[in-house]
Amino acid sequence: MELEIEIETFDKKLDFDLFEAKERFERGMETKIAEGVLARYERTEGHLAVGFADVIHFAITIGRNTAIGVVSGIISDWLYDKLKERKVEKLRIERTEVEIDRSQIERIITEKMETTN
Repeated sequence: MELEIEIETFDKKLDFDLFEAKERFERGMETKIAEGVLARYERTEGHLAVGFADVIHFAITIGRNTAIGVVSGIISDWLYDKLKERKVEKLRIERTEVEIDRSQIERIITEKMETTN
């Protein structure tokens, strides 16, 4: 199962921090969130014009034999911890806009996982 994630941000270092990259990274790069849960970088849409946020696109891949309640908590903790003190304009999970709040992120992840299974 995969969850598509989009983050609109003015923080030029957020994509590096999400994927723990030192200097550069490329499409397909992965970071392990937990056992059986990976985040895979897709792309960042950068904007040179003032006032437009960059959009980071990535997918979270979840192994087959993973309990929804457990994994949604792990993913929401990871996402919230990465975003809580950053300049994030919008977070979208599977095209649904989500407030940067641990419980709201977990609720949407759980809903999306339940409808996909």
